[in-house]
Amino acid sequence: MLGRFNSGSRSLNIGSTISGAGLGVWGTTYIGFNLRRDADNQWKTEWDGASNGAAMIFGTSGGDLIFTCVSHNAGIQGIQQLNNLQIKDNAKMILRSDGLLKVNEVVVKTNIWSDYVFKDDYPLAELAEVEEFINKNRHLPDVPSEAEVLEVGINLGEMDAILLRKIEELTLHIIKQQKEIDALKQAFKESNEPVQDEAALQQLPEEPKK
Repeated sequence: MLGRFNSGSRSLNIGSTISGAGLGVWGTTYIGFNLRRDADNQWKTEWDGASNGAAMIFGTSGGDLIFTCVSHNAGIQGIQQLNNLQIKDNAKMILRSDGLLKVNEVVVKTNIWSDYVFKDDYPLAELAEVEEFINKNRHLPDVPSEAEVLEVGINLGEMDAILLRKIEELTLHIIKQQKEIDALKQAFKESNEPVQDEAALQQLPEEPKK
């Protein structure tokens, strides 16, 4: 392993070459992986004969941390050169100093999902039971209370599964209620239909002829 420290640019490079490949630390603001910033303020990737992709973590003057990635460019058979704006445009994640995390997409892996609600033996609570719980606790059953969330936060995977379970339970209640509504409609329709009894109609006396 080769290394290079430059006191003038306050940079440290550790990697397979001393030209900038591998891990580089510039001053107190930038950490580059296969990426370096030259004296002309241009960012340059390294080329190993197969790839010239890179990544970097840098801090802003406001205290934010920005994680940026430079994809391999097959059209450039060598070093990629980028300016500061291009580097920032490639930002994939920003951790702000106030704790906000900004990303383009999040994938959360979980070991449980809520489709067991649709199993025949799932103990679906009656709406009267749910109402009683809400009146007593002021939140849905099996859902964390406001006090819990404010104190410890939520697990995104678990919370999504809980919310889906409530949607699926609500769907089952709607299906059940729709069946009851359809049955009531049919019963009402049958109770208001005129009786068509041919035998009874034949026994009625004929109207006298004029």
